Amino acid sequence: MKVTQLSSSTVLIKTSDLKILCDPWLENGEYYGSWSMLEKIDLKKSYKICDSADYIYISHIHPDHASKKTLKKISKEKKFLIHKYASPFLKRNLNILGFKNIIEVENNINLNLSKETSVKIFAADDCNPEICKKFLGCNYETSEIGKRSQQIDSALVIKNNNNTLVNLNDCVYDMTKSVLKKIIKIYKKVNICLVGYNAASEYPQTFKNLNYKQKINECKKIKKQFLEYTKKFVNDLNVDYFIPFAGEFYLSGRFHKLNKYTPTTSRNECYNYFNKSELKNKFIMLNYGKTFDLDKPQSNYKSLTKNYLTERKRKLSKIKYVYDDTKKPTHIEIEDLLIKSFDRVSFRQKLFNLRSNTQLSIKYFNKFFNIDFSKEDAKFSIENKKPKKNYLSISCDERLLKRILLGPKYAHWNNASLGSHISFDREPNKFDRNVHGLLNYLHS
Repeated sequence: MKVTQLSSSTVLIKTSDLKILCDPWLENGEYYGSWSMLEKIDLKKSYKICDSADYIYISHIHPDHASKKTLKKISKEKKFLIHKYASPFLKRNLNILGFKNIIEVENNINLNLSKETSVKIFAADDCNPEICKKFLGCNYETSEIGKRSQQIDSALVIKNNNNTLVNLNDCVYDMTKSVLKKIIKIYKKVNICLVGYNAASEYPQTFKNLNYKQKINECKKIKKQFLEYTKKFVNDLNVDYFIPFAGEFYLSGRFHKLNKYTPTTSRNECYNYFNKSELKNKFIMLNYGKTFDLDKPQSNYKSLTKNYLTERKRKLSKIKYVYDDTKKPTHIEIEDLLIKSFDRVSFRQKLFNLRSNTQLSIKYFNKFFNIDFSKEDAKFSIENKKPKKNYLSISCDERLLKRILLGPKYAHWNNASLGSHISFDREPNKFDRNVHGLLNYLHS
């Protein structure tokens, strides 16, 4: 069994009789232009490797795993493997891109792809709504579809003869513990584990209520936490070898100055950390385009030099965002869209039976659209100021705001947030799951 890493989470897994490409993202500038990769990719060689795959597995819908810019350059005849989600967002997006040969795999159901290779796909929460609800609060629906998990992350297990590989992608450790136990029980032995070591998050870099020192301290804490999660994954699965990957990005374009506050462990930092850890004999780090062979296990990672990184950062800082060349909307256009969007979010609040003492405040130009979720019927007001306390205030470029309010076809709150396009201010500095969850429905 061989693993070739092409980029952050993009790997080609070669078994004895077929090839499976995972999570294609090769083109810089995803998340509306702000996510790129510091390590340069040989695009010609990488697309050739992609074309050689028999199957393409996509773990979930986020652009660094299902890059539309990348998928548009891949043959429409390819066979896709995806988890059978409660809501078919991923399948629908693949259909829109022109892909028709999509196999939806039920949770923990074995699928034989060839004579010697089989796969299973697990939802990160093992399709258990109680787990999903505990961590994400995502199972609010009262319909039949809502009685199943809405979790978007998944893990892939590949069995080839006597070898087993587990691809954990962006799975969160605490949510995935029950899945890990099942994998060990079913497969007994895991030879290779591909495991994330980063927190892909907008916190703390986009939060205005934190000062410089607070942001730096939060970064250190989050980085350490996720490196420890990686260790737990490796130890729980008792793997022979693990390859840290995924969540590897650099904020490109004009937001590049936020990178110093972003809780993203660099590839060099990851290499130095695990190379000195108790797991160093199991640790494999790959440069993009390089291959790990289970029959000849060795790690030949070459650290990226300071000059190399400086030049790459300079180039990536010049990337433009997808909305930069669009016309600025008027405040009337934004207000009309906000009022229309309010109807949708108000309906969702009633459907989910959610309330919150945190007021949501959306800044546009010099005004604030304030939403009060404290009662069964949400109320909005248009003010010249945000609330004084118990608020979550958000702002972004009005051109992007218009796209988001027009609906997911144009842009989405979650992707804009992860891409660091949205600035947050909150009092108190505490995550309110209900308000953040409802925000995703604020569109027309």
